Amino acid sequence: MVRILVIFAVFLGLGLGRANPAYAGFDEGLAAAQRGDFATALREWKPLAEKGHSGALFNLGLMYANGRGVSRNAEWAVLLFRQAAELDHAFAQMNLAVAYKVGKGVKQDYAESVKWFRKVAEKGHMGAQFNLAIAYLKGLGVKRDPATAVKWFTKAADKGLNIAQYNLGRAHETGDGVPKDEVQALKWYALAAITFPPGAGRDAATAARNNLSSNMKKPQAQEAEAQVRSWIRSHSAKSKRK
Repeated sequence: MVRILVIFAVFLGLGLGRANPAYAGFDEGLAAAQRGDFATALREWKPLAEKGHSGALFNLGLMYANGRGVSRNAEWAVLLFRQAAELDHAFAQMNLAVAYKVGKGVKQDYAESVKWFRKVAEKGHMGAQFNLAIAYLKGLGVKRDPATAVKWFTKAADKGLNIAQYNLGRAHETGDGVPKDEVQALKWYALAAITFPPGAGRDAATAARNNLSSNMKKPQAQEAEAQVRSWIRSHSAKSKRK
C-alpha cells in the first residue's frame, strides 16, 4: 500500500525576517544576529517590537524559541509570533500555525492551526499549502474534504514541493478527492522522485513510480513521461525569467 508522506513546517526554522526594515535599528539588529551577537540584536529589536514592528517581533520570537541571547521560552516565542502574525507577518503566521499544530508553546489546537495556515497558503507559501492540504485530508481542525486537500496539494506540487507531489500522486492513484488517473499519478510520483533529495522520501516516490509503471500500458507510461518533461521545461523557463 502506498504511504501518505506527511511533514510539518519546521517550527522556528524560517530564518530572520526583514519586514518593514525602514525603522532605525532594525538592520543593525539583523547584522548583529547574523554574526552571532544576539545581545546587540536584542537591544536593537526590543524597542522596535514595543512599537509594533512585525519583523522585530518575529525575530525576537525566534530568539526566545531557540534560546539565542535569551533563555529559551516557547510560550513567550508564541506570544511574539502571534503579535507579528496579527500584523500580517507571513513567517510569524507560519510558525504560529505550526505551534498550534504540534502544541509547542501553546495548547494544541488544530482549528487554530488551520486558520493560520490558510492565511499563509493564500499568500502562495507552498509549505502552508501543503499543511493545509494535510489538514483537509486527515480532518484535522476542519471537516475531512479530500477534494479540497487535492486543491492545495496541487498548488504546492506545482511550485515544486516534493512532498506535495508525492501525495498528489497518491490521490490520483487511489481516487481520493479526485477521479483516478494513473497517468497523472505516475507524473507526480516521477516528479517527486526527481525533486526529493536522496533519502526516505525519494525512495518512497521511486518505489511508487516503479510499482505503478510496471502495471501500466506502454502508451500511458509514455504519456506520463511526456508530461514530466513538459513540467520540467515549463518550470525551468519560469526559473530563468525570475
